[in-house]
Amino acid sequence: MGGILRIEPLMLNNKLAIIRINNLIDSIAGDVSTPGSGSTTLEGTDGVALADGGTVVLHTAVGYANKRVIIKATDGVVRVKTDGQETIDNGTGDLYVPKLHGIELLSDGSNWWITMSYTPQDPEILATLHQIRDLTEVLVRHLEVITDNEDLEDE
Repeated sequence: MGGILRIEPLMLNNKLAIIRINNLIDSIAGDVSTPGSGSTTLEGTDGVALADGGTVVLHTAVGYANKRVIIKATDGVVRVKTDGQETIDNGTGDLYVPKLHGIELLSDGSNWWITMSYTPQDPEILATLHQIRDLTEVLVRHLEVITDNEDLEDE
């Protein structure tokens, strides 16, 4: 039995696909900032901030359309805010990222938008999901055997 996720091969001679991949790489490329637990303002070249708590101030969204920034709270709650006039998801410009969580923000050239939220996985839940997957695979194999036996009886 195959895996749950199937990824189709990418046709590299497809010019549009290559342009989109390059744009995605450009939008997330950047330096990794490790501001610690104080307050820091990200630069336009920063793509990832690994913060131990404290406050991360986003650089301006103006002039950075399609720029992505990932903020990960490595230890403690991280306050994320804009540089003043801009908003995050049309809000006030402040949000909080809990310990071990992360967010991805995208600039539209004038404001920031949350495009993804990362939540740590509970080991107990993952173990349960793996058990369910394993039991499902066993059940499918048994059903295949039963189906094969019925096919033999029909012949």
